[in-house]
Amino acid sequence: MKRACYVILRSYREPDEDECWTDHEARGAAELLRAEQGLGAHDGEDEEDDAPLREAREEAENLRGLIFSHWCGARGSLLEAQALLAHFPWLEEWAKPSLSIKARYLETLRAQAARFVDREELVGAAAAMVLPMPELPCADPAFAVLGGSRVSSALVRLWHRWRSTAGRIWNGPGTRAYLSCEIVRGIRSSQKGRDAARAEAARLIECWGELARAAAAPLDRAPKRRLTGHIPHGSAGTPRHVVTDFLDGLDEWTLGVLVTWAVQPEWGSGVLTLEVPDLVAERLLGPASGLPCSPADGTVDPPERDSRTGSEPGRLRPGVFDDTPFFDRCPVTLDHIRALRTLTPTADPLYLVFSASGGAEVLPLNTLESG
Repeated sequence: MKRACYVILRSYREPDEDECWTDHEARGAAELLRAEQGLGAHDGEDEEDDAPLREAREEAENLRGLIFSHWCGARGSLLEAQALLAHFPWLEEWAKPSLSIKARYLETLRAQAARFVDREELVGAAAAMVLPMPELPCADPAFAVLGGSRVSSALVRLWHRWRSTAGRIWNGPGTRAYLSCEIVRGIRSSQKGRDAARAEAARLIECWGELARAAAAPLDRAPKRRLTGHIPHGSAGTPRHVVTDFLDGLDEWTLGVLVTWAVQPEWGSGVLTLEVPDLVAERLLGPASGLPCSPADGTVDPPERDSRTGSEPGRLRPGVFDDTPFFDRCPVTLDHIRALRTLTPTADPLYLVFSASGGAEVLPLNTLESG
């Protein structure tokens, strides 16, 4: 078991040999993408002239994805190591230096990932996502080309589409302007009134953007609210050492919030402390939040922790599965075998077993568990 712990502890503690980058490269890629973000979407014109810039942008986007992927992987690896070591409390001191190295590398990756996130964009996106639907200009003659019965539903869809894209913080506001094309989808380009409808939709989108920017007032941008984020746990049937990485299912906006405003996160505790602006807090506390949160000053039930002692099932003390001298060995019970199953859910290795009835035998775990 010490060997299994060693393998996990050796992963995600430094840059990968095959996928490595310098801090200078990460900083340069972040600066390029944030500058490009303000230019809006790229429509493919002058591709030959922009080829070097396009290539640089693609490389920067790939590096951004790689850094975020390694950050998620490092976080999952740290949790996996902590979950495995929870079964072997007598290895805590031995593993502590390696856990510290893994935690420092995780923080390095988080800081690099945070460079790709614009705090202003996070707040502006939060404002857009919590805005109530304004009055829609269903009677505007510019939208007559859509058909009288379709105008209202088309504008409602445009509103929801615009608000949902606000969470895609890496696209930037310029990209959202292209949503105006959606409202005239299916209408021939030569049809009279099509261009007017698209132009009015673009103006409407810009008005909604102004509403969001007005809501994201400068005073709201400084972190004011302290929230507690609750990391979802695996289901009851999930082996305890198998860590389901909830980060994989989070949207760009929530990931950006985590790398920007998490305060000394202790990933293994099941909770995170976030210090965020008011608008960001409103979004995180809402029903559509990808990360369950509650006010930090409220009364919150602490996450369930394993309070079992070394003599109880699931927590394996020395003398059970380690190389303790023979006279210090403990009898292996069915509870110990079940705990071992949670550590190796897919493998069925062979074990050398000594018993009063059978003497020395080599048996698979399934046989031991069923016997």
